Parts: sequence; C-alpha cells; structure tokens
Amino acid sequence: MNKEHRKRITQNLTYLKERMLDLDPLLDCLIERDVFQLEHRSRIDAATPPTPQRKFNEFIQLLLSSSHPAAYHAFLEALQNERQFYVVERLQNTVVKLDNGSVRAKTPHKRQPVQTIEPALSSGYAHMDQVASVMSKVLSEFSGKLTEELVTNFEKRREDDIREMEENMEAKLGKFSEQWEHEKKQMLLQNDSAIKSLQDGIESLQRKQNECEKLKLKYDQLKQHQKDLREKENERWQKLTQSNLENSQLKAENTLLKEEVDRLKDKIEELQDEASTVRKGKLNSDSEAKHLLTENRNLRSELDEKEKERDDLKRDIENAYERIHEIIRVQKEKSTAEDSTYKTVLDKQNQKLSEIYDAVNALSARDRLNQIKSSGAPRTLYIGGNAIQRSNRSNKS
Repeated sequence: MNKEHRKRITQNLTYLKERMLDLDPLLDCLIERDVFQLEHRSRIDAATPPTPQRKFNEFIQLLLSSSHPAAYHAFLEALQNERQFYVVERLQNTVVKLDNGSVRAKTPHKRQPVQTIEPALSSGYAHMDQVASVMSKVLSEFSGKLTEELVTNFEKRREDDIREMEENMEAKLGKFSEQWEHEKKQMLLQNDSAIKSLQDGIESLQRKQNECEKLKLKYDQLKQHQKDLREKENERWQKLTQSNLENSQLKAENTLLKEEVDRLKDKIEELQDEASTVRKGKLNSDSEAKHLLTENRNLRSELDEKEKERDDLKRDIENAYERIHEIIRVQKEKSTAEDSTYKTVLDKQNQKLSEIYDAVNALSARDRLNQIKSSGAPRTLYIGGNAIQRSNRSNKS
C-alpha cells in the first residue's frame, strides 16, 4: 500500500468507522487475498474492550501497516463484495492532500461528445457534408440519452444500495439491541444474585458477630470463675501449708518424746542393773529396798505418763493425718482436669503423709514390742549390799 492509498483511508477514517460495523466478511476476503493472516483476525478479536470501535481501530492499523502491494485494491474489492459501493466511490473520489502541497484527485471518466467534422472538401462533396452533419447530431443526441440513462441507472442503483445498507444497519442494530437487552437482563440477574448473596453474607457475619460477643462474655465469666477458683485454691494451699507445719511440729514433738522414752528406758536398764547388783550383794537394808522400790514405782509411773503422752501425741498425729488426707481428697475432687501439676503436688504430699503415718505406726509397734519385752523380763530385787554398792547407786542416780 502506497502513501496515496493510506491518505485516502485516513482522510475518510470517521466515515469508514460509522459504516464498517461488521468486519468479519472483510477479514475473510482479505485473508483469501493473503493481505491478512489468521493471526491478524485473532489480534482484532482479542482487542480490549471488545467494542466495534476498538476492533475497527485495530483493523485500520493492520491494514495501513500491511506491506502487501495490492492491499488497497483488495480492500476496495472486499467493500464491493459487501455491496458498499458508496464507500468505494467516496474513497476513489477523495482529494488526496500530499505532504508537498500537491493535490491529486481521481475523477470519474466522462464520455466526451463527438465533435462534428468541419467540411474540408470542395463543394462537390456538399451533400456528403450535410449527411455527416446530420449523423453527427444523431450520434450526439444518442450519446446524451445514453449518458442520461447511465446516470439514472447509477443513481437508482445507488439508492438501492443505500436502502439495502440502511436495512442491513437496522437489522444489525436490532440484533445488537436484542443482544444488549439479553446481556443487560443477565447482568441484572447476576447483580440481584450478587446482592442477595452479599445480604446473606452480611446476615451470616452479623450472626457470627453476635455469637462472638456471647462467647466473649462467656469467656469473661469463665475467666472470673477461674480467678475465684484460684483464690480458693490459694486458701487451700495456705491451709495445707499450715497443716504441714503443724504436722512438722507434731513430728518434732514426737521425736523429743521418743528421745525421752529412750532416756527413760536407759534409766530403767540402769536401775535394773543396780537392782541386779543389789541382789548380788545381798542387801539387807529394808529402808534401801523400800527406797529402790519407791524409785522404781516412780519411774514406772513416769514411764506410764510418757506412754500416755506418746499415745495422745499419736492420736493427734492420726487426727492431723486424717484431716490433711481429707483436705487433699477434697482438693483432688475439686481440681480441674487441666491442672495436672497441682494434682501431682497433691499426690506427692499425700505420699509423704502416708510415709509419716507408716513411720509413726512402725515406731508405735516397736515401742509396744519393747514394752512387752521389758514387761516380760523377770524383775529381781536384791536387798542389802555394802556401802560401796549403795554409794555407786546414789552416784548413778
């Protein structure tokens, strides 16, 4: 396509855009003439937004940039095949304005009337000149009528083409209107569906928000309840600590009593040794024997008192153990499943208390066995003895 052809198209760009609404037949013709390729059709169809104006712009750009030498003539032929003769006529009659200022116009061919031949012969041919003159006039009239008939036919054909073009335009506009109405209805339906879906989403969001508020309130209540339980657990811990302290004090007192019992047992053994010594020395002093008996009875009574104190202490320890065990049991029942550390601590404390209670029971059993053994041994009282033995007894006492 040369520069003149491009100018003819660009100078009629608005005119072409208003009338070339359907590009598919033109593309088919240009593809058949190898002016366009299938890729060009894909490029035109892929124009965004897919409007007729945008597709026309893409088509004109490809046509003007075509390197095919017969692109312009193929374009005119495609227009003629689509019976758009008025577009072809406008392109051919367009006055092209070149860059150098010159103007070129392709004017339609006009038939020139036949000129009469001036008589150049002699008077001998005057008759022939008259015949020629008459024939010239006849031919002139015939050519004028033929020209008028051709113009009339051309005008009639042009009117038919314009009428057909208008009908095609109306049909295409009607089809486009129907498509647009259908698409508009679909868009409205889609909008209604989207609005309904949005409303459902908003209602669902509100419900979830209300549920979230309820869960938040419930969480605050559970948090406050957990705080109260923690405070109660702290109180129980304090009570348990106090009980453990009392238990430790009772244990210390039990240890002291045990030491006192051991001391008394040692003293009884010494007295028994002294009694054996007195028995061996054949003491004859009644007064000293009475004194020893009295002292033995006093020691027995003191031992019995210590035994009673030990039993009382044991009962106190057992009561304290039962009370602490009951507290631990209640705490276990009230503790939650998540607080495994607290349960472990309670189990360890319960185990320690059981060990203490078992130790006290073992101690009590051993003391009772020793008491049985000591009560089952024969008691021999020796009366008498010399002065050295009595002095030894008084020094030991």
